[in-house]
Amino acid sequence: RPVNRGRRKPDRAAPPYFDPGAEAYQLSYLGLATEHPTLLVTTVTGDDPAIAAVVACNLAAVAADEARNTLVVDLESSCRASATLRARLEPGVTNIVAGNASWPDATVSARVGRDKSVDLVPCGTGSTVEAARLIELMRNDATRLARYYDAVFLVAAPALLVAGLSPALPSTDVIYCVQPGITPLKELKAQLNAIRDAGGTIRGLVVWSAERPLLPTPKELGRRGHKRERNRAAPPVPVGSA
Repeated sequence: RPVNRGRRKPDRAAPPYFDPGAEAYQLSYLGLATEHPTLLVTTVTGDDPAIAAVVACNLAAVAADEARNTLVVDLESSCRASATLRARLEPGVTNIVAGNASWPDATVSARVGRDKSVDLVPCGTGSTVEAARLIELMRNDATRLARYYDAVFLVAAPALLVAGLSPALPSTDVIYCVQPGITPLKELKAQLNAIRDAGGTIRGLVVWSAERPLLPTPKELGRRGHKRERNRAAPPVPVGSA
């Protein structure tokens, strides 16, 4: 991390594992952006959803720093993107599929720097949504979303890509996150081939050689959200007021 990272209050308050200024994220973003100068749509996946979410959110922060209007869509049921950005869990994609929320209802702004932010559509909580329904949702709405954003990063499980997510999006680009010494090469080869067979385009691999991100669980995030709501609903009463 940059030497002056801890000198600024917004930087100190930023979520852990969040460092879009790192050279690895900058170069990864550059490799994607040169191929998509106007609209960048990329799906980030891998054998560990926490790593995939951290990579996607950091790339989104780089895009925001490059003056792109950026959206992160979390299609992973473990809600790792919300955990990375310390954002709320719902309403989210599951609510949109159920028909009790719209995309604007589910979208929340998350700070990714002193004067930068990205939009996030969390996965939402509740029952797991079938892959076919998620794919149908993105097929119907992804192009419309792309009209409002210059960069869209989706966090998805490999199984969703194998089920055919990529052809439903404006771009079939996929980044796969791996862990050296942990991700089996045979399994990696099988997953990449399956994603290609389902219509995905593997743009590259992100090799995560650091410790696995320890992100808050959905339960912990829910408790924090309830606490904030209570604080907003019952502000302290000034002394001497009626």
